Amino acid sequence: MNRHFASKPRSRGKLPPPIYDSVGKAVAFNNEPRFYRGECRTPILSGRTSNRRMSKYFQLIRNSIFSIRHSIFKKKTKPTLHYHRQRRWFSKLNKIHHSALGAHCSLLITLSFLLLALSFLSCEEKIKPAVTNTNYGQNVPVQESWNSRITFTQEGRLVAVVKSGHIAVYEDKRETILSEGVRVEFYNDTGERTSVLTSEKGKVFDATRDLEATENVVIVSDSSQTTLRTQKLSWTNSTKKIHSNEYVEIDAPNEKIRGLGFESDQNLQNYKIFRVTGQVENIK
Repeated sequence: MNRHFASKPRSRGKLPPPIYDSVGKAVAFNNEPRFYRGECRTPILSGRTSNRRMSKYFQLIRNSIFSIRHSIFKKKTKPTLHYHRQRRWFSKLNKIHHSALGAHCSLLITLSFLLLALSFLSCEEKIKPAVTNTNYGQNVPVQESWNSRITFTQEGRLVAVVKSGHIAVYEDKRETILSEGVRVEFYNDTGERTSVLTSEKGKVFDATRDLEATENVVIVSDSSQTTLRTQKLSWTNSTKKIHSNEYVEIDAPNEKIRGLGFESDQNLQNYKIFRVTGQVENIK
């Protein structure tokens, strides 16, 4: 006959009342004493537990673990008469602690990976070579100068001298833009200056070396003292003539003429207005 050991069955009847000490603390329940450690009030299991096969060393280790847990979480345990409630509370607290610890670890790992990815991206941005645009756009000049001049010559003879506050050369357009005040001096075949043109802006066509003046254009002849005013005027380098399709005013010593469109030599001696709108002659 095989022998086995079992704990003494509990009585199904009414349990005996708990035993209290002088200060009102329950010190025993169901004939099983409970002890408390000072203000900590952490239960310390005695040798008379329901599990009689548990060794005293294991009980000591278990009690130490309860004390360490209590000191870590700094929460006073309420004195209870049921050990399984205390054990259940520690089990839930342990699960919450581990779940919170796991969540913090997951967050730290995610942040570490994000920082690592950002560092790789920043390194890639630093490694990328700088892109240089060698194709100049139409609005980007390849050469600029201030308070400079452009000289026009033909077979070694001086034809015209262009002075401007700002000169911008555009390679794609094959144009030179003049701004911030333009002054052009025209010369004849003998090298004498014949007339002077002033305007706000201008343009030189690099292929033909023709000139176009805009905004408040004024030409004054040195020989005849004739003055021409208009808003847009063109000078052709090959024919040495000036022309315009805009409204013009010509003030000569003997007459004043107003009209639309004109053509003349650069000396303003032989001019012609295509559509005269006003004329006054014999001015003294």
